[in-house]
Order: sequence, then structure tokens, then C-alpha cells
Amino acid sequence: MEATLENVTVKSLEESMGELHVDEVKKLPPPDPTEFKLKYEVKIKMSTFGEHLAKDLFLIGHNAIRWELMDLQRVMLRFFNERFQVGKTNVEQLFGWLETFFELVGEYFDYEEDLLFPWISTRMLLKFSEHGIHLRLRMKARLLLVMRACEDYYPRFLYTAPGELLPEFCEVLRFLTEALLEYVDFEEGGVMAFVALKIDEKDTLEYYERMQKFIVASDYPLQLFVFFTRHIKMSDYFPAFIRACEENPTEHQEAWTHFNQISTILSESSQKVTVDLSEDLPQITKSAKRLSNPLAFLRGSKDPEKEKRNMRRSSGSSGGKTNSVKGRRRSASKKSAV
Repeated sequence: MEATLENVTVKSLEESMGELHVDEVKKLPPPDPTEFKLKYEVKIKMSTFGEHLAKDLFLIGHNAIRWELMDLQRVMLRFFNERFQVGKTNVEQLFGWLETFFELVGEYFDYEEDLLFPWISTRMLLKFSEHGIHLRLRMKARLLLVMRACEDYYPRFLYTAPGELLPEFCEVLRFLTEALLEYVDFEEGGVMAFVALKIDEKDTLEYYERMQKFIVASDYPLQLFVFFTRHIKMSDYFPAFIRACEENPTEHQEAWTHFNQISTILSESSQKVTVDLSEDLPQITKSAKRLSNPLAFLRGSKDPEKEKRNMRRSSGSSGGKTNSVKGRRRSASKKSAV
């Protein structure tokens, strides 16, 4: 059976449950296992992927976010039910997982602003009011603030019994989950439906090729590739795209060739970075679809040029970049890596 982020993460957390804040552990009745589901769980439903080429431009990212949110809820369920046995090591693992999650959301927001919507704008006119552009940007700004609020809980956990703080933190994460779902639902109910009527198969296949090149050229090609594809089987990657290529192999030969090359490119990239991964950070997951330590990959940049790019992002001087959580998180992670 293929390893999943949730079950490997939970196993790793269970193995380290022995390190406790002894003075803070209280002899209390075990938590009600249904309490988390009643108070903090949000129902998440995946959208149907693979039925419409143009809609898939949005759904591949939207379902990726939904999948990550389902993982988040499973991890938090375990933490909540074991909250009176949670120690410092567990808290560090949790925030390591959250750091990776926030990085991925920030990368997705950049992807939308740098590739998806600029490309759509070259093919049709999107009206700010009619297609909810202003509202979408306001929703995104609110999401960034909520993620920052989640990050600010880290020092509080260091000086507060985790069992006492976790219910409050679960409430904040529930709000974040609802806000992210509201964001993707808003796009699917508005601009996605409009775009699906205006963009034809040729345009869509061109975009898929641009998207793949965008991922390969990004700072985190492996992370983005896994983020966009882990919610579907690799054999079903872009199913509508694959069907179109198979039906018209001559017309789509270039796109099909590039599609087949991307796995090799990313496989070589993974071999390069895995060697340098730090072993002193918590093993968030050993899933075959992720790096053995995604947090180390995202944090551990010793390349001066990458450090300069990170500094530009955190200072907001990166030109067309959106106000991503990435730069702020990197500066915060230096403080948290104690």
C-alpha cells in the first residue's frame, strides 16, 4: 500500500510521544474522540477532475489544496485526541508540517498570479466586478493574514501546555480551512465557469505545456509537481490532456513529448537534493511521492543566490510576486529552529 502523508506523519508523531512536558501532564479523563469532529472538522468534497479540459486548469490546483486540507485535519485529529500527552518534539513536528503546507499554499498563490490569470487575460477580458477579481484578491489577502496568525502560535506553544492551547489552535485552523475552501469554491463558481466557455482545446493544451515548464523552472519543482499531482494517480495525470494527445498524436506531439519528459527531469532533480537533506530535522514523511524531509528541502538553502531571492521575497521587492506567506515564513523559521 502506498504511504500517505497522514499515516506516515501520524506514525512519526506516535513514535516521539515519549518526550513530554512532565510537569504539565495532568491526570485527566481521556478526550472525547468525537469532540474534534463535532467542533473543528470541516467537510471537504473533491471536485470532479478530468471531465473538462478548461475546468481542469483550475481543478488540478483546487483539488490539491483540498487534499492537503484533508491531511491537515487528519493530523490535527490525532494531535487533539492526544493533546494532554503532546510535548515539545510533537509541537516542532506539527509546525514543521504546517510550514511545508503554508509554503505550498504560497507557491500556489504565486502560480495563479504569475501564470494562470496572466495567461487567461491574453485570451479574454476579465472584468473586475463581474468576474470577482477584486473580491478574489481580498479573499487571498485575508488568507495570508490567517496563515500568519497560525504561525504566531509557535512561541505560545513553547511556554504554554500544548494540551491547553490546542483547542484554541484547532479553532484557528478550522477558520483557515473554511477560508481556503471558500476561496477555491468562489473561483469554481465564477471565473472558472466563464473561462470554460471561452477557451478551446488548443488553448488548454498550450497552457498545460506552459504549466509544466513553469513547475520545472520554479524554485521548488519537486514540491510543486507533487502538490499538483498527489491527489490523482500518476497514470491519470491530466487525463483529459492525455486523451486528447492519444486521439490526435500528430497535432499534440510536442506537448505529449514534454509531458513524458517531466518525470525524468524531476526525478533527476530529486536525486540532487536528497543527498544534501539535513538529518537533524524531524522526519515529516517518508512518502514515495514527497522528499523524505520536505521541511529540510524548503528550509535548507545554502545557495547564496537562493538566499538573495528569499530576501527579496520577504522584503516585497520581487516585482510581480504576490504577497505570499513564503518570505515571512522563512524568516520566522530561523527563530523557530531552536
